[in-house]
Amino acid sequence: MWPPAQPRSLFWLASTKKPSRPLSTRCVSAAPCSAPVPRSWSRLICSWPRPPLSRLQRGLGQLRVAEGNLQQALHHLASDVYLASSTFGLKSLEAAMGYFHMANVFFRQNKMDIANSLYAKVTALWCDRLLSAVQAHERVLRSRSDTSPFAEDEDVAEQQLTEAQRVEGTRVLSAVLEIRSQAPKPELGEMARVLHGLAMLHYLGLDLPAAGKMGLKALELVKQLPQQESLEPIARLLRLINSAPSHAK
Repeated sequence: MWPPAQPRSLFWLASTKKPSRPLSTRCVSAAPCSAPVPRSWSRLICSWPRPPLSRLQRGLGQLRVAEGNLQQALHHLASDVYLASSTFGLKSLEAAMGYFHMANVFFRQNKMDIANSLYAKVTALWCDRLLSAVQAHERVLRSRSDTSPFAEDEDVAEQQLTEAQRVEGTRVLSAVLEIRSQAPKPELGEMARVLHGLAMLHYLGLDLPAAGKMGLKALELVKQLPQQESLEPIARLLRLINSAPSHAK
């Protein structure tokens, strides 16, 4: 049933001893009952961040995979994608993670058409996000050519990924690349897209040698395709890598 039911929040832990006074279901205060709770305190206590429900569904899905219950795992992972898309957006990296885990389940079921379609979706979401980050960097380079390409900038900071996201992206795209390369008939276009994504990740992480290596591999694959729409973005990335200071690693 969509949308999936959300679990009720726990407002306090049950005590073995019955409290002498009723507790508020809105928030719990450590202040005596006779003393008024400052409004700012109540607002702070009641606004504690909760982990996204999508991650709960993702964790349940991974648990079912470990148990071998793949159909139930797909149910939880589909809920993960739905909740992540509703909360963070259809093109968010949170939604991409749900698609990635669903693709892995279909891969284990040997349903390769579905798995490949989902892997392509994951790659597209990551590449779109990474391309935006690289383009923001390029705009700053044009406007601040006399400074370091990796100098701090507020606009760039808003577009860039966190270190945890870069690590996650590298893990995900590396796994997709391995699966693509082991296929009986590798799809050169998809492999080039994954390599381009990895090159952008390494560039944003300041690992320029790895970025250049991945970028050149992507460029070689694209040149073998009848249609070479993605040639220019890869070539532009390689120009950025080559123009960066040699000491940046």
